[in-house]
Amino acid sequence: MTSERPLVLPMPREDARVDARARLFVAAIVAPASLVLLSDPTPLRVVVGVAGLLASVVFVARSRPRSRLGNQADVDCLTLDAEALTLDAGGTRASAAYEDIETIDLEPDAATLVVHVRGREPIAIAPGYGGLGTIALHELLERHRHGADRSDRSYHGDHGR
Repeated sequence: MTSERPLVLPMPREDARVDARARLFVAAIVAPASLVLLSDPTPLRVVVGVAGLLASVVFVARSRPRSRLGNQADVDCLTLDAEALTLDAGGTRASAAYEDIETIDLEPDAATLVVHVRGREPIAIAPGYGGLGTIALHELLERHRHGADRSDRSYHGDHGR
């Protein structure tokens, strides 16, 4: 079983596209408003206008994709292998061996999964990894945790939504 390839479930990039659109929308509003403020030469309006223009430039620059090559280091993902689960999210990594996992609970208020690990802080997993909803992701984690055969189904696409 150690020769089995790990199952890597990336977080879909749709959230990144939504964030980029929001930044561009804000820049489209802030830039003209800043130009209006700059039309009046009072010191406060000039300072706020310049700050608004700089913020607009930053919003536009941050809306562009960071890597045209699709660098995996920039993508949040949940990796399930034969021995453990590893969550790479927001620049941090949390890992837990299946033998150390006490329970995997559905958190109904937050629509997240909480992995309770013996002797450590719980790991919170948001839905969406691999395109899976909360329940489908919970079932997949439980199957991996209990060593079920993982070669019988594909977990890519819109399952569990």
